[in-house]
Amino acid sequence: MNSDNTFSVNPTLTRDEIQTRVIPILAEEAGMEPSDMRESHLLSEIFDSLSTVEAVMQLEEEFDVDISDEAAEGMKTVGDVIDGMCRLLGA
Repeated sequence: MNSDNTFSVNPTLTRDEIQTRVIPILAEEAGMEPSDMRESHLLSEIFDSLSTVEAVMQLEEEFDVDISDEAAEGMKTVGDVIDGMCRLLGA
């Protein structure tokens, strides 16, 4: 594990801290600026299937978690991704 990745081992992350890590990952995969990314964006409108897989892999690596296919399929918006990561990380 990357010693700089304190997010994967810190169970007290706030939603804002998780959001701060999630938004840049999703924005990069979507080819957007992080400042343009909104929680209301529908993932189906900003990602193709390959980008979705890449984003999930990046999130798993960043937070050192496994995101099940079922959990990923339940995430419809950027806000859903942030909330899903909060649940996975116990935030």
